[in-house]
Amino acid sequence: MATNSNFNPHRVTIVGAGRIGTIHLQCLLELSTSFQVSNIVDDHPSETTRFLVSRHSSIKLRPQSEVDDAIEDSDVVGVCVPTSLHEGVILKALNAGKHVFSEKPLVNTLEAVHRVYDTAKAKGLLLLCGMTRRFDPPAQKVKKEIEAGNLGTILNITGINRDNPYPPIEFLKHSPNIYYDCGVHDIDLALWLLGEKPVLVYCMGHCFDKRLQPYDDDDNASILMKFPSGATSIIELSRFSNCGFDQRFMVHGDQKSAGSYSLPKDGYLEMTNQQGVSKSCLRFDFQRRFERAYVEEWKHLHLCLVGTEEPMVKKEEVLSATLTADAINCSRETGLPVTIDHEKFTFHPKQSSK
Repeated sequence: MATNSNFNPHRVTIVGAGRIGTIHLQCLLELSTSFQVSNIVDDHPSETTRFLVSRHSSIKLRPQSEVDDAIEDSDVVGVCVPTSLHEGVILKALNAGKHVFSEKPLVNTLEAVHRVYDTAKAKGLLLLCGMTRRFDPPAQKVKKEIEAGNLGTILNITGINRDNPYPPIEFLKHSPNIYYDCGVHDIDLALWLLGEKPVLVYCMGHCFDKRLQPYDDDDNASILMKFPSGATSIIELSRFSNCGFDQRFMVHGDQKSAGSYSLPKDGYLEMTNQQGVSKSCLRFDFQRRFERAYVEEWKHLHLCLVGTEEPMVKKEEVLSATLTADAINCSRETGLPVTIDHEKFTFHPKQSSK
């Protein structure tokens, strides 16, 4: 999908300038030879966004009422608004002839996944969903080890995702629940690393923070998935962490295991004395833990636009991750294991045979 053949920077409009929109703005400013941020659309942009715009006169900060003009004044639209608004902004951008990068979850339903990808295909445009964990350098290395057969038969993937700090309740009450907002990263990572789609899922969760309980969400959960090969995946999700942003995964094979965990920013330090063991704190939040991954996904988008790489996140994979998250949410609601048919895009609670 070669565009902009003279390699001038691609003009980007970011729609949504809250926490995640600000992260993408910072990444794009680092990649100034590939991208030029032309517009940011938000009625209430973050203070960091306001500061960065004040330092870059070429960036226009626009209200939501000017979103159409901002989209027109771009080559690529970055979608960083709440998930419930994704589909409308994505379709608006695609119908205006613009390539799209969208934060996850891409959209709310399987039908919407089909609509946005089918529109992109009909228009000959790139639509990339930001499954950031795939672009994390350790995850890339583990994927290569798996593909080379160095781990042998994959037996299990374990994942831990403990958020920090606890997100604002105002954000959580307008976002999808923890399984879609937080868990979809770990779900997608497991499916991508294994190269398989789960056939059975089960989850248990609970909401400990009383402020969140009125909004039908959990802030601590465990997910179990089983795959056709017999491999399993166990994922721990939590909005609580007492040592910084704690994100880990480990792929266990019968020949070797490989994985990653959250390293402290300034290197790992462990000290032992008569009082016990002292270790370095982890990186504070997901922005600092995945700062390189956010940059790498924009680099990948650039290479897709100039025709040297194919999109690393495809429609079928987004459908699989969405269907799996739907099935996990069904397990949460029914308290039962749920079987998934990825060919028919259906799932059903598995009733006990007793």
